Amino acid sequence: MLIALEQSELLVENLSTAAACPSEAVLQELSHLAMAHDTLPYLTAELFERLRKESGQARASEYLGGVQYLASQGNPAGARLLAAFLNVSTPGERLLPVVRPLDSSRRYLARLSDPEVGLGPFQTDWLKRQARAETAATHLGQTWGLKMPPAGTKGTENQHPWPLMRQIFAKLLEQAMEEEFWEQEGEPKLLAEMLRLEVDAWQERISHLAGNINPHRVDSVMRILPLLNRADSEIRDLRLMTTWIAERDFESAFITPLPRWRETLDDKDWKHLLRDLGTSENLGGLACLAVGLSARPILISQLAEGIGRIMAVSLALVGEGVRSEGLDLFTACVLAQAHYGNGQIVFAVDKEMEDTLEKILPDAPDPDHPLGGVSVLAGLLIIELGENLPELADGLCSTREFTEEEDVALRIWREQHREVDTSDLAALREQGLELA
Repeated sequence: MLIALEQSELLVENLSTAAACPSEAVLQELSHLAMAHDTLPYLTAELFERLRKESGQARASEYLGGVQYLASQGNPAGARLLAAFLNVSTPGERLLPVVRPLDSSRRYLARLSDPEVGLGPFQTDWLKRQARAETAATHLGQTWGLKMPPAGTKGTENQHPWPLMRQIFAKLLEQAMEEEFWEQEGEPKLLAEMLRLEVDAWQERISHLAGNINPHRVDSVMRILPLLNRADSEIRDLRLMTTWIAERDFESAFITPLPRWRETLDDKDWKHLLRDLGTSENLGGLACLAVGLSARPILISQLAEGIGRIMAVSLALVGEGVRSEGLDLFTACVLAQAHYGNGQIVFAVDKEMEDTLEKILPDAPDPDHPLGGVSVLAGLLIIELGENLPELADGLCSTREFTEEEDVALRIWREQHREVDTSDLAALREQGLELA
């Protein structure tokens, strides 16, 4: 879409998104979704769950067009939705918080300890593996000189052996960030086995939960299906991560970012979404980002910095009379992703553009300058992206606040669409649908 231009891509016009703009009702629904969730990973899951439900229907292109249009407007809802669509994380960053407490292993062991629970081949094997892991963890704790925590009350999270197991698991995860860890024999093997035990236990608990659902209770099915789908996705990814750890593939497990749509969609769902994006040429910008998301995953904090620098360059070019207007958030995002690689965003520029850029760039490096980290070298505009950057409130850099008209329209929509919170845990417990 932005390839083979006769002029510098820094002079490209903003991508048109008006043709794919959906109805006002869809825009308000998406704006509400974006502003109702301050946590980006949760918004990502909710957005892709919405897109999955509408896939293959006419409304799918409306939702996708709405994301694209709101992003081009640059308000907080558009910035959040675009960040959610492009959200990535390393497998370790995303998945380890789910398993760190070893809660599923603890609960599963307690259930299997009930004399009334029959043990099949899987349960018997799991118990043997858990006993071996406990022995290895105890020995490792003694080798490290760890203080053994006191046994807690039976039936609680502090019952033996879980304080020790959590302590060892946390220390193994901490050490896994160092290259020396992977040169050892026993520690990586124990980490992989403890993770495998937790994933197996979680899978069993999810299966037990699914078996308790009354298929004739439609409301129960609708409440629990999103939970089951998300759990299945995380379990699938955890199994892959366990394989990486067992094979000592440190980069895949802890370094390489992956799209977070994988938490909600499987590969077939993602292909359906790409198909929905291909139904209209007016969705070409978002389609370009979707394809690039797999080829060039960028941490949102780095993407935000890159977009901010590109928009700052475009505004400086407006001041020089080279551009008629600055780049909007959506177009700058497409450019940033298309030109990203190895922690940099790089544009080829001709001699005339290079001379103009040299006039507007700061004389000395200044990280606080809007064009800090931007340089010109041998016909290339280079934007250096920092590491460990702070996260922005809206994920990406919104260029304006909501207008009064937008605020009023959103309030009216919310009044008209008040509904009961379908994630009410108390309601799930009343129907016996909590995890055992």
